[in-house]
Amino acid sequence: MSPYCASLNRMAYQLAAADSTNDIALIRQDMRSPTNSLWGPSRTAQDVMQAYHFLLILDEQQRAAGYLIFPRDPAVAHRTGGLFSWNGNDESVAWETIQGRLRKYGDRLEPL
Repeated sequence: MSPYCASLNRMAYQLAAADSTNDIALIRQDMRSPTNSLWGPSRTAQDVMQAYHFLLILDEQQRAAGYLIFPRDPAVAHRTGGLFSWNGNDESVAWETIQGRLRKYGDRLEPL
């Protein structure tokens, strides 16, 4: 696994572990807090939120059931892909898979 994917996996795991209720408002609050420790000492929440798309996939009760994380820069996204999680199954995926998931879950995506 590349350092990029390992870093995003660690962030995604910490994000998921931070809120067991899957409440969107609480997840947003945790993500944007400058003291959340998700990003490490050298990155701020603002830097990371500007560099990546963070999209929650909502279930029928409008709770977070999964997520997509991928770079905002299209050239980087094509090269590295991103992360996909659904019902606790996390995986690093290619850009083509990200595009397919965007189409599949399009009406259920909620940006952070």
